[in-house]
Amino acid sequence: MRCLLIALLAPVLLLSCKTRTAEGKGESDELKFGMADGSAEFAETKYVEIGQRHSVMFETGNIQGWAGMFADNAVLQWSNGDSLAGKQAIINYWTTRRTDVVESIDLESDIWLPIKVNKPQQEVDLPGVWLLNWHQFNTKYKNGKTLSGWVHTDYHFNADGKVDRMIQYIDRAPIMAVTGEKR
Repeated sequence: MRCLLIALLAPVLLLSCKTRTAEGKGESDELKFGMADGSAEFAETKYVEIGQRHSVMFETGNIQGWAGMFADNAVLQWSNGDSLAGKQAIINYWTTRRTDVVESIDLESDIWLPIKVNKPQQEVDLPGVWLLNWHQFNTKYKNGKTLSGWVHTDYHFNADGKVDRMIQYIDRAPIMAVTGEKR
């Protein structure tokens, strides 16, 4: 019975690995990433490990440890255009925030994707290694209110393996509403 099942499933599996081209010919669809022009490819998984390790430090409130991944000239940029320039400015912001505003942050359902950009598509794009991250946050504030949501973060690594650009795509309006902060 098992052999019959395998014999019936084998052709289905082989056909499911085929894609159709414009000419209708089948091609093998192997798991790989890379632009045909070589502009991007998967980066090493060590960047995922760096991101995960520092994410745990951030979650537990170890801002000094978390900030160890940043270059001195790092920029933290939010999708609304606000930014912090310099590692020390990032440390000061998050230390104050964790001391005065945030009671706890839980991060879950994380996804990590390391890519290497060989040829930027625009002049403003940075070549090199980018680590893309998506996760859900559950935050409890010192005022007793809570907020949950999703955030997407891009980390760019410089030649020394330090993050010199962090871009967070998050709607800060609900955060400001819950905390009573003004823009």
